[in-house]
Amino acid sequence: MSPRVVWLGLGVILLAAAADGQVNRPPVVVRGYPGAGWWGGVAPGYTGTTPAESYARGMSEVIRARGDAYEAATRGAISYEQARASYLENQARWQEMHLQRKAMLEQQRQQQVLANRAANERRQTGPTSKPPELLSDVIYDRASGAVHWPEALTGEGFSQERVKLDEALKVRARTGDHAGVNQQIIDLTEQMQSRLKSRIREMPPANYLEAHKFLDQLAKEMQLGLG
Repeated sequence: MSPRVVWLGLGVILLAAAADGQVNRPPVVVRGYPGAGWWGGVAPGYTGTTPAESYARGMSEVIRARGDAYEAATRGAISYEQARASYLENQARWQEMHLQRKAMLEQQRQQQVLANRAANERRQTGPTSKPPELLSDVIYDRASGAVHWPEALTGEGFSQERVKLDEALKVRARTGDHAGVNQQIIDLTEQMQSRLKSRIREMPPANYLEAHKFLDQLAKEMQLGLG
């Protein structure tokens, strides 16, 4: 038995004792002597037959009052215990729900971390940009700067830019990957591309494509030198 129940039991006894003290034993009036005053604590107006009967009636009232007090105290104790049990049950349920929600949030956080990590790995291991296709060593000798020109660019219409490009490529071979020379070569290739496009109807498609690819690859190599 818990200490709380023991204290509640003592409270019941005290309440019963208090009820016992508050009940007045019924007075007894001796038959034939109305208003003759108190006898054995008897009040006027009661017509009990004998003192024993009057005492018995008084004791019954005491017992009934004591029983009512016991019943009220017991009901109070039961209600208190029920309320306390309900409170403890609600607290346990709330704690359980709190732990479940916390675990769910932690699981969602871990899933998000894994998803972000997988996305970063995909970006890091994904296909890298393909390096630009450059002129082969047969077409462009980088050590000497000599180039093998496509047929479409060997005509008189391209002679001026072709001569300047030959000289710039030889300077680059002697001085190294110089930004100023690289930019000069890029400018000359753009000029030749413009002239080539203006004469697209004057040459076979295969020759045009060969010359266009040559100038494009040469310009891309110079752009790599510019960083």
